[in-house]
Amino acid sequence: ALCQDDYTKANVSFTKNILHHLNHNQRMIFISSQAAAGPSNQHPPVDERRPPHPINWYGISKLQAETIVREWGETHRQNYLILRPSSVFGPRDKDFYLLFKSINKGLCILPGDGSQRLSIIHVNDLVEAVAAVAESEKRGRTYFVTNDYSCTWIEIAGAIHTALEKSGALTMKLPVAIASPLSRLFDAVAWFTGKPSLLSYQKVIEMKQTAWLCSNRLIKQEQGWQPSFSLAQGMVETAKWYHQEKWL
Repeated sequence: ALCQDDYTKANVSFTKNILHHLNHNQRMIFISSQAAAGPSNQHPPVDERRPPHPINWYGISKLQAETIVREWGETHRQNYLILRPSSVFGPRDKDFYLLFKSINKGLCILPGDGSQRLSIIHVNDLVEAVAAVAESEKRGRTYFVTNDYSCTWIEIAGAIHTALEKSGALTMKLPVAIASPLSRLFDAVAWFTGKPSLLSYQKVIEMKQTAWLCSNRLIKQEQGWQPSFSLAQGMVETAKWYHQEKWL
């Protein structure tokens, strides 16, 4: 099972090692995460002006890595850009894939009551954002990268149903009251076996939040980047890739 030190090693130590090998003429584009900023909950979508408030180990480690990048920038002409993608879906993604896989088998398991609202982005749109900032003359900036829309887990599941051309899947909701003690059990099993669990307490922390929303206003304004994948189109393309690669 992953512990906090594992996240620190992967996100903080690794980033520090990369920066150590860069010279003054090289630019660092750091892919952080919306998790570094924390959830929006009942407030407006989080933007770059709001002080970060990560709530889990992953978000904490990403914010620590961001801090290291900014400190490096102070002695390297601010030659860095930080991107904070929202939840990413598309080819090769293994998180939303679990929902694709279960729906394909006729069972739809939703976290909480399914009403949690998320900002999401198709991986192709994220790649376009990375390309846009790589060619930019801007330095020392942080950008959230997300789509123009948000959606609930219920809406996401509906789009996956349509993309897979499935109907009549049994829908089950996993309340936090059940998920929380269950995750503790799964974490214990994961620690004993050394294999990651599908449901960890770190995931439950994310589930407890009412909304994970962020704003793409700044990157659109400063970089001229525009997302292009709708929820429906993105899920269709993702399903097609999973089928082609025999994941489904």
